[in-house]
Amino acid sequence: MPAWLKRSLLNLRRRPFRTGLVSMFLALVIGLFTVMAVINRFSAERFAELEGALESSIDVRPIGSLGLGGRRSRPLAFGLEGEIRKLYANVQVDPYLISREFKGDRTVFYVGVRPGSPLRPVGDPESMSERLAAGRVFRADEADKLVAVLGLEAARRQGIDPSTLNHPVIVTIRDKTWRVIGLFDGGNGFVNGQVFLPFESMRRRFNAAGLSRIVVRASSAAEAEKTADALRIKLAGQADVVTNRPAVKIAQRFLAGISGATRTGALLFLIAGALVVIGAMVLAFRDQQREIGVEKALGASNSVIAVRLLAESVFLTTLGGMGGLAVSWLGLAIYARSWTSIKFGLIRTPLPPLTVAVILLTCLLLGAVGSLYPILRSRRLNPAVILREE
Repeated sequence: MPAWLKRSLLNLRRRPFRTGLVSMFLALVIGLFTVMAVINRFSAERFAELEGALESSIDVRPIGSLGLGGRRSRPLAFGLEGEIRKLYANVQVDPYLISREFKGDRTVFYVGVRPGSPLRPVGDPESMSERLAAGRVFRADEADKLVAVLGLEAARRQGIDPSTLNHPVIVTIRDKTWRVIGLFDGGNGFVNGQVFLPFESMRRRFNAAGLSRIVVRASSAAEAEKTADALRIKLAGQADVVTNRPAVKIAQRFLAGISGATRTGALLFLIAGALVVIGAMVLAFRDQQREIGVEKALGASNSVIAVRLLAESVFLTTLGGMGGLAVSWLGLAIYARSWTSIKFGLIRTPLPPLTVAVILLTCLLLGAVGSLYPILRSRRLNPAVILREE
């Protein structure tokens, strides 16, 4: 092991309290910086996905209906689905049945969906197909089976625990027993209180008179606008045609706020980390002035001393970085369970591989910045003056 490397490690060991305190503070700063940076990156990526998905969707609803399954509006004719398919061969058409029932002070929404179609809840433009907490969605052979996918709140009311889905779980709906095959987490109690049923099964058991909603998915946002305009003309007096542009704008404002806050927070934590390292290295340099003076008097070059100081600073920040890995993993794991993360799907894994690279690069950056002042001072240090003062 080179002498400069041994001396760097020895200097850190000689003052364990200072080294430990600085490393702990750095772990907190680097960990929080990483959490902010990762959330900022995911929020930008997620908005790009949401923008494309939401702006390309069109809702066809009964006139005067908000898509809430009420009985005051006349439902859409079942044949309307086929008409839209014939008119626009390049779009995806997904019909839905919606029925709401009042149970005490609660309203329960049942949503009929065809196997293969997205599980779109009432009052939320996003699909729950990718937010399963347990189990699975409907298979192609279950179009007319008595099976159900419940939100976590609906499951809680029935006394169902996600871990019990390994065994048959039964609920009673319209005096019939339905087997629960999946549970989803929509991020809030309203969505999680809903129940998805196979389209044909719900049509028979609920005596549906028509469709409650048809979601038309175009290939792009521009194509969706053209299709929506054409549908408004074609279905005038038969249905309301609604796009999701307001939902996109709301998501954009919300995610832009998250992105701005996390970007500012990451910058502040990075500056704080640099100041901590610089302060620690300044103190270390003051303690080592006599040793550096002696080394230079014995012939040590400025480059050798600079390498030793740089190594000491990098070792210090690496210790903080190892602690930062634990802090960032814990921070992202906690954030992944928050409403914002669940609602927008911001954190998909507790600690992405990119996070480790960010932490290591941050440590190298902070180490290099922290060593600049001691290196510059050591180059100007006159060994004769130091020895005369001693």
